[in-house]
Amino acid sequence: MPRRARSARSTNVGRRIAIVAAAVFGGLAVWLASQDPPRVTHAEAMVMASAVEQASTLAQLQRLVLFTPPAQSKPLPALPSDRTMADPAEAILFRKSLDSYTFVGTRGEGTNDTRLLFRCDKDLILGDYQEVRLRRHEGQVRITDLWSMAWDGWMSDLLEERARLASGDPESVRAFDVAFDERASLPESLRRSRISGAMLLASLDSRDAVAFRDGVSAHRAVHKAGHASDLRVLQAAQLQLKVTGRADSALIEDALAALPRIWARVDDGDFLQPWRTELRR
Repeated sequence: MPRRARSARSTNVGRRIAIVAAAVFGGLAVWLASQDPPRVTHAEAMVMASAVEQASTLAQLQRLVLFTPPAQSKPLPALPSDRTMADPAEAILFRKSLDSYTFVGTRGEGTNDTRLLFRCDKDLILGDYQEVRLRRHEGQVRITDLWSMAWDGWMSDLLEERARLASGDPESVRAFDVAFDERASLPESLRRSRISGAMLLASLDSRDAVAFRDGVSAHRAVHKAGHASDLRVLQAAQLQLKVTGRADSALIEDALAALPRIWARVDDGDFLQPWRTELRR
């Protein structure tokens, strides 16, 4: 084959390869540009943490949240009042109305499950720990769920539990609604609910040492893997020490046993270490 013909053929092949490559890589670039990054970055998590801390209205918080609660006849109650809440924005605002709301740190960074942990306390009395889950939606990072130590679970799971309880047999629904409204005792079939357990924990009066300890023990026997009973014990000890300067010795012992379990879950030594020192005096 003449040299000129071979050269022309090589040039045409090279052009076709270049065109195909440009089309493939161009399409790939367009596809990649249209995809959300799979993980929330550290910088984005910090921006969200700051936005949550600074938000002071429900509207401001709702702009940070993407959450669709299940249908329910009665929204999840907020502790310790009878105000209701149906999404993370309302849960955060409720705690902000009672306590300081302080960012503790991130969890799950570098994974597809980035979370932000916040401490809720007033005058160093612990109210709750809340953790929010972050996801990317249409290019924007949003809060998609909220975990509460006082409730022993994620809001999505708790609302589904409430919906299941409300759709049960009439006797169970009536019993749950009585407890929901009046903090009455629950039948065994409903006592295992995390919602009812958290409500009954909140109703315990630590000034009645025997009844308080019995109530906490009963809750812990049912909800072995949770932290709500540990939180309630630590709260009671903190409050007694704050108000009277001393606390029941059995309560102190229980609080010292509960504190490491709380610490292991939240890793908040800056707040918990001074309390461990105080409880050991």
